[in-house]
Amino acid sequence: MSNSVNKAPAAPAVATTTTTIYVMSPCQAITCLYDYSTNAGVKQWAEATKMLDDRLYDGSSKGLAHFLSKLSRQARDSGWGNITKTKGHDIFHKYGLFSIQDSRNDAELRFQYDAAGNHIITRDAQASWQMMTCLINSCAPECLNKVCHSS
Repeated sequence: MSNSVNKAPAAPAVATTTTTIYVMSPCQAITCLYDYSTNAGVKQWAEATKMLDDRLYDGSSKGLAHFLSKLSRQARDSGWGNITKTKGHDIFHKYGLFSIQDSRNDAELRFQYDAAGNHIITRDAQASWQMMTCLINSCAPECLNKVCHSS
């Protein structure tokens, strides 16, 4: 008589596949809403909304190319990709190919309201708010006045 116990054959090992997503910056890997109640969310906000340069942009045509270059990089690093296109055109490099009305129409799609009139929070809405805060932090009062009072 054998003391060996009848054992069921071991199940074959299951191969698992891991999909790795490579991105240029950590924010580009995040596809869900930012949770600003966490340390990571607060750090992301601070990094995305910081001043673009040591000096505030005064709104002059002389400094526009440099300012747009800095903002474009900030947009890429902060994961704002969806909101930096209007009618399929990159707002930093193809800004002559769409109208202000086209930009307004796209913005209205990003900022939606529920039946009660409350903002619907989306990743694009968060990114838009980050970008607006970054712009306010990066522009001198005279630049902001030019923008607010232009038609």
